[in-house]
Amino acid sequence: MAGVIVGISPVLSVVISSMIANANECVLHEGYTNPCIIAGNDIGGLLGAMFIFGWFMLVSIPLGALSIIIWLVAFILKQFFDWRSRTV
Repeated sequence: MAGVIVGISPVLSVVISSMIANANECVLHEGYTNPCIIAGNDIGGLLGAMFIFGWFMLVSIPLGALSIIIWLVAFILKQFFDWRSRTV
């Protein structure tokens, strides 16, 4: 489960920052930080950082997939050895 959370967290960061920027009609891209005033506070830097954090998905998604595969193999092996110990 932790592998899945780690794997998709950069994607969620991009989605959340994009939704906040779109809802408040702010410009959001990877080039540079644009001001985004919400309730009198400029959160453009935060939204930009969250958006750029999405590049970590190039590493986190394969690592998350690898952790799921390792978990699945361990689960299958455990089931096999439990079944084998019951039949002997």
